[in-house]
Amino acid sequence: MPTGASAGAGLTNRQPYSYAVLRYRHDAVAGELINVGVLVHSSKTGFSRACLRRSYGRFSSLYPDLNGRALTAEFKRIENAVKRLAKRKIDMFSSKADAASIGKQVVDDPAGSYLWSEAAYGIADDLDRATEQLFERYVTRFDAVQMQRRSDADVWRPARDLLAERKLAELLGPKTIRSRRDEVEFDHALKNGLWHCLQPLSFDLADSDSINQKAARWVGHMVGLAAAEEEFRTYFIVGAPSQPQLREAYERALLFLSEAPASIAPRVIEEAELPTLVEELAAQVSISDA
Repeated sequence: MPTGASAGAGLTNRQPYSYAVLRYRHDAVAGELINVGVLVHSSKTGFSRACLRRSYGRFSSLYPDLNGRALTAEFKRIENAVKRLAKRKIDMFSSKADAASIGKQVVDDPAGSYLWSEAAYGIADDLDRATEQLFERYVTRFDAVQMQRRSDADVWRPARDLLAERKLAELLGPKTIRSRRDEVEFDHALKNGLWHCLQPLSFDLADSDSINQKAARWVGHMVGLAAAEEEFRTYFIVGAPSQPQLREAYERALLFLSEAPASIAPRVIEEAELPTLVEELAAQVSISDA
């Protein structure tokens, strides 16, 4: 357990403290908890300090629907609230106060997004340093080894290269498809009688719920565009998850996408099928030019 004490430090300056870890739960149903901060409290001195994350990069890769700015603003609010409590010294010297009880004065949401761990204890000659060591141990320790997930842009890249080889990439451009119920802008579309809209979708996501939600969002768009003003066809170019345990959720998502309204009949193209799709588009363009 971190003590914050140097080898030669005398015992007279060492202070007992308690600490608690603040955990964030993005989805109450899934129940996954991620450490986002620590709070250190010393009843002997009245010291209280919270240290929380400053960035949300790791979270955005785990939860694509996350509002990162709102989350980090909330973390900052919690830090500042602990500072204000420490200045007021309310119950700070009570022998019954510990880091968990101090934290719950600031945020107490056991059924929602935030949950404090039970208090643990240590001793240190430098409580600020102890706070930073605990923050590194429980919160930032594994940041450098977090899993790198593929984005929609990563899934699009090989499709773009194949299209460029057949001189089709230069024909692509953005196209907005509208109906009375919905409006979707596709970044990659070409017209050959009707609009061919190519939409990359990476399902290399954190969990099965995220995969299901992304598929459902795009099926919703297809339903909304069923009575679109212009004739079009959507090609979902999909990327599989890197985690084998999510393969079943991925397969369900592909089935869900393929069963979108028959009037639109979107095609689901896995990466191995890209060369066939590009050849089909090239043949259609050639026929149109003839």
